[in-house]
Amino acid sequence: MENRVLWLRAVGGLGNRLLPLLMSLDAVERSGHRILLNWPTKYNKRGSHTVRESNFPHSISRLYDIDMDLIAEQTWRARIKEDLPYYGLKHTQLGKDALQNPNSRRVPLQENKDTHVVVEAHGWLNLDGEGWEILSRLREIYLKYFKLHRQEQELFEQTRAKFAGRPVVGVYMRQLHRALKKWNAYGRITPEMRKHQAEDPDTLFFVISECPKTVASLRSEFGDENVITTPKPGIMNHPDEMLGVVVDIELMRHVDVYYPTWGSGLARLMSALRGDEIL
Repeated sequence: MENRVLWLRAVGGLGNRLLPLLMSLDAVERSGHRILLNWPTKYNKRGSHTVRESNFPHSISRLYDIDMDLIAEQTWRARIKEDLPYYGLKHTQLGKDALQNPNSRRVPLQENKDTHVVVEAHGWLNLDGEGWEILSRLREIYLKYFKLHRQEQELFEQTRAKFAGRPVVGVYMRQLHRALKKWNAYGRITPEMRKHQAEDPDTLFFVISECPKTVASLRSEFGDENVITTPKPGIMNHPDEMLGVVVDIELMRHVDVYYPTWGSGLARLMSALRGDEIL
């Protein structure tokens, strides 16, 4: 029988695209579907943060050394008009409670082994009713399919070498996104950093932040030699920023302690790849 296709469109920021893609890669190994991926890209240089948040300049194949069959958006949208099982954003924008419930908004690939399936994905997918269980396999799937390109791999190795011999605390602070501002990442996480430094002055902080002022403030308080980042322009979804973020994701798997910003898709992704609790 001809392989059936999961026509998958991944939208949103990087974390909210990679989570459902990883879940889909895990699920198709059991359902037998082939993934054809629509990964929308666009970029402009206008200055507002809102515009930058909606930009996404890089294809998945530029961000990672990964073998994916990519399709244009019009090709994906044409499938919606066909008589195929279709699951839109209401099935994929799940919160923690919904994902813990296997019966919540299922996308049943295995029940549709004999047909193509069309999915628009943002955030979490409850594929085949596996719910929360699927998260425990994301690290394995990530390591199997996702590799850094040479330049990003070299940056990873250079930065990882600075971890040697020191306790490393990973800090991910999202502050500029309108939906995450109220959580007050700086106000919540910085006191925890102070506790770590008080307990061991040799603590190294690996920081991810889209706000250069935040990084400067942390370096001023904790010391330049104790705060490291990957080199990025500090502009949301700038092409070079995104290439730095894929290195950040890999580095955050190797810190001793991780403090994420609650509610961020990228924060959830990095938690899953570490095997930590998902917020």
